[in-house]
Amino acid sequence: MHQGARQPLRVWEVTGIGGVHGRFVQPPSSPMTLLAAPLPVRYAVLDDKDVGRHVLEGRVVRLAETGAEIQSSVPVPLLSTLKLWMPAIAVGAGPGELAATVVDASPTSGSGVIVRFTALAPAMVQDIRGRFV
Repeated sequence: MHQGARQPLRVWEVTGIGGVHGRFVQPPSSPMTLLAAPLPVRYAVLDDKDVGRHVLEGRVVRLAETGAEIQSSVPVPLLSTLKLWMPAIAVGAGPGELAATVVDASPTSGSGVIVRFTALAPAMVQDIRGRFV
């Protein structure tokens, strides 16, 4: 019985899975900024593209153009897809609405999460860039 490899092995970093799953994690393009005052956020866990029945509340404590750290009293499983509503980031007449994927646990909060934005309006990116990052 042999142990180890006889020749070098190629290693790949997996950042998603395509097909019917359609789950991809994008690396952050900029570091997250600690916010002077947390932003309120409402969110729901998507279940097969449908918004979950429970809308939960949390606080965004760190923010970047590509993601955020959210503190919440309810744990959210890794790779969950969330629909977020952020009243402080308004688009048109309503609160900013975006989609995100949970990519990690929060380093500062027991039930908080790190999310990467997967769908947001260009106006929201400009608002985030101009006011918070």
